[in-house]
Amino acid sequence: MTSTFECHSEDTPRYVLNGSKLHERLALIKDRLGGLPLVFSMKANPFLIHLMDINDYSHIEVCSPGELAICEDAGILPEKIIYSGVNKGASDIMEALSIGSDILTIESLRQAEIINELGVNRGVRVLVRLTSGNQFGMDEDSLINLLQSRNKYPNLEFLGLHYYGGTQKSKLKSVEKDLSKINHALQRLATEAQYSPAMIEYGPGLAADYFSEDPEKADIDLLQGSATLILENAGSSGAKWSIEMGRFIAAPAGRYETSVSDIKISDGINYAILNGGIHHLNYYGQNMAMKVPPIRLNDSSASGDETTYTLCGSLCTVSDVLVREVKLPRLSIGDTLVFDKCGAYSMTEAPFLFLSRDLPSIWVDMDGKLKEIRPYFSSSKLNSF
Repeated sequence: MTSTFECHSEDTPRYVLNGSKLHERLALIKDRLGGLPLVFSMKANPFLIHLMDINDYSHIEVCSPGELAICEDAGILPEKIIYSGVNKGASDIMEALSIGSDILTIESLRQAEIINELGVNRGVRVLVRLTSGNQFGMDEDSLINLLQSRNKYPNLEFLGLHYYGGTQKSKLKSVEKDLSKINHALQRLATEAQYSPAMIEYGPGLAADYFSEDPEKADIDLLQGSATLILENAGSSGAKWSIEMGRFIAAPAGRYETSVSDIKISDGINYAILNGGIHHLNYYGQNMAMKVPPIRLNDSSASGDETTYTLCGSLCTVSDVLVREVKLPRLSIGDTLVFDKCGAYSMTEAPFLFLSRDLPSIWVDMDGKLKEIRPYFSSSKLNSF
């Protein structure tokens, strides 16, 4: 007996990484930054390291033993690795040292002591992290005390300073504030600790625009203004600067595809129920789904009157709303919706294990040719024993 109900869109939900868009974004950033070395923060999307020419980056920043293992499996040379993170235990540090990671960051006096103890006769290159007012890094007084007593750490080579001011910063005033704080710390280190760093790794945390009318223009304008400020400071500091980025590089390099499973009207609202949901898609700043990210119907030939929809996922929670109000061509069961610019964080940050639904497959799009790099994975295997 043939079922009346056909199966649609077996390939969704899925993520598709786009190598061309990744390289275009990198070229734009490198052009604006005038050749300053780039550090890729792989927490934004560890899958992208497989699409990168690693030689385009001075380092890959990793923040956990798991990320370190991913780099090892991917064949990334240890001299390309900066091992960072607020919680580094002795075993983590020993693993980073044993493979020959190029640089380790120091976020506390305890980390300095452990790295020094484990780095006997190694000459471990380290960056001391200046806090931006949270649990990460150390304040100026602590940095000064550490560097005043740096002779107590004979196995450490104090290479320089690391500063990351936060994420999704859309105003140039935020970058100016970061640079002012770095310069203030440099002045105090020079006068009170007689220390001048050879290297400064700065993460500006530039916002990737998701919701404006012209996200690409917003990104370019922010990058251009920030680059001008950074280059001015880099040129006058006497240190070699490198710029750490994650989201700003990764965001345009991915899309999320999910299909319409059901359509209904309730209390005058058109609901489209999708086979994905908030456990797959996590745009930064999407408060209560009131903002509309870059979204389109996969069928480029779709035409006719637009209809306003509320797009909901498959989870049994009222929170599973991707967009509360968006105009789209009239949808049908099986249509595929494409959420663009989700190459950063969604693949790892969304709450995948909720309700034990399958993890989406992951594909690579290279010049229009699609290749699956990770099949669907049943999360029920992780939620049971």
